[in-house]
Amino acid sequence: MKTIGLYLLLGMLGIFAGQPIAWAQVPAPKIQVGSSLSTSLSYTGLGVSAGLSVKRNNLALTVGPRFLLTDSYRLASGPWGGAAAFYYYTSFSANQRLQGFANIDYQNSFQRPYCPTGDCSDKRNITHEISLGYGLQYSLSARLAIFNAINVGLYHESVSSRFRDDNLQVQGLNMLVKLGLAYHFGNEI
Repeated sequence: MKTIGLYLLLGMLGIFAGQPIAWAQVPAPKIQVGSSLSTSLSYTGLGVSAGLSVKRNNLALTVGPRFLLTDSYRLASGPWGGAAAFYYYTSFSANQRLQGFANIDYQNSFQRPYCPTGDCSDKRNITHEISLGYGLQYSLSARLAIFNAINVGLYHESVSSRFRDDNLQVQGLNMLVKLGLAYHFGNEI
């Protein structure tokens, strides 16, 4: 019995000796370029952001402008800003149609303060939001996917004051809910 086991072991080693090593079969990482359009609800209200994304293996970075759709609780104008997100993807299915991800999301908003006298043109109200969360991405095709994310984090608001030389600083907890559409261009670098 021992000799049969030994012959089987030697036969298997002979078969596997002709096979290349598994890590040598892994293809070089490809960089995918894409774009995304998302809407988010957070401390500053409902906002829309469009961004360019770069994805390599299971890491992705998206950066782009942001526009607020809701009015602020204070009188202001010019609700523009920026948005950036860093994603780490995991796969739930063999064909990677459904993917989960952890993400760090950063958003900011710049607004001109309400100034009836017109003497505060160089001042801005600035809000920074940073949050950590998770989400799901479902691929509709090889290039098009929809995604959602739920994040928890912090905000920091710097409000300009006509009557003081410095800004009022406000910090607090923040929740972010995001829905979006992602498109990966066909080219891989």
